[in-house]
Amino acid sequence: MRPIAALVELGGSHDECLYSQAAFLKDGGFDVHLVVSENLSDRVEEYDNVAAVHAFPVAGGEVSSLKAAWKLWRLVNRLGAGLVVFNTGHGAMVRDFTLLPARGRRLVGVVHNILKLRDSTGQKIISRRIRRYLVLNDYLLDNRDDDLAVALDWFYPIFFPPYEAVDPGKDPGELWACVPGRIDFKRRDYQGLLITLAGGGVPPGLRILFLGGFENAATRARMADLVTATGNPERFTFLEGFTDHGTFQSYLTASDLVLPLLHPGTERFHEYSGVQISGAFNLAFAHRVPLLMERSFERYAAFARNSFFYDLDDLPGTLARLAADPAPIAETADAMRGDVRYTFGFQRDRYLKVVSG
Repeated sequence: MRPIAALVELGGSHDECLYSQAAFLKDGGFDVHLVVSENLSDRVEEYDNVAAVHAFPVAGGEVSSLKAAWKLWRLVNRLGAGLVVFNTGHGAMVRDFTLLPARGRRLVGVVHNILKLRDSTGQKIISRRIRRYLVLNDYLLDNRDDDLAVALDWFYPIFFPPYEAVDPGKDPGELWACVPGRIDFKRRDYQGLLITLAGGGVPPGLRILFLGGFENAATRARMADLVTATGNPERFTFLEGFTDHGTFQSYLTASDLVLPLLHPGTERFHEYSGVQISGAFNLAFAHRVPLLMERSFERYAAFARNSFFYDLDDLPGTLARLAADPAPIAETADAMRGDVRYTFGFQRDRYLKVVSG
């Protein structure tokens, strides 16, 4: 009989990390039961690597976290799960779960912001029971700053459900630089990019793709004004509203560069530059598309072999040079396709070493 693993995400987000973990666990000999909040159930219901999906409502507040923890505890007992992996290994519900009887099961957590290990009292309580954590990129380990006696390792959740590819209609003469994710000015420096392009012009042959919806109507209007001010609005592509999985992934695969737009001065730069990843990183790794990064990221080995770097005042110039001579991009993409770190087997083995240890 195969051992049972419960993979849990009751926080309502980070579902992009679930498919890879389910695949690793299944390949490691587990029957995987995916436990998610109701708002995620339609996104995971067709996963081909889980034995079952269990969805239940989770409201906010302390009382609700106790109820959710108790319900989850009863579920994993009923399933006979010897391993519980929290896809978000922090928060009140996880804390409350760890206060319930262990019954010999092993607990593992994924930490999305390593400052929680240092600054969160709740995390210190959780860490009495969860002794093994994973983070989503190796560069985060360079910035660990806590005194907890817990193991911390990394993996890349860069594998996705099968999808039907579409033809994005790419002009062979264009260089595509894509910015994945919802358009939110707190996260990325869209304004800095578009203002500099307005000043110097959009380089010939360059197309910039924004692969995500808008945070709100005001954000949409602000982006429209900035794009119009470049004088070349036809050189920008937006995917907004409902975009199916296949279309989103197909546009990423067709891109030549992933542009995270993480710049000093943006509100959340301090997080993404050291303690929490941008989803753009793992999307680039998944599709073997080189990153174009602000130069401060050059200090991390995790990006040195797969990225191009720029100084803020030379982003348009860097884009122009790469558009004029894309050969270095092709060479870097070829190297990424041959890099063992991005293979399923390598990432599976890293993951299973932590969760099964």
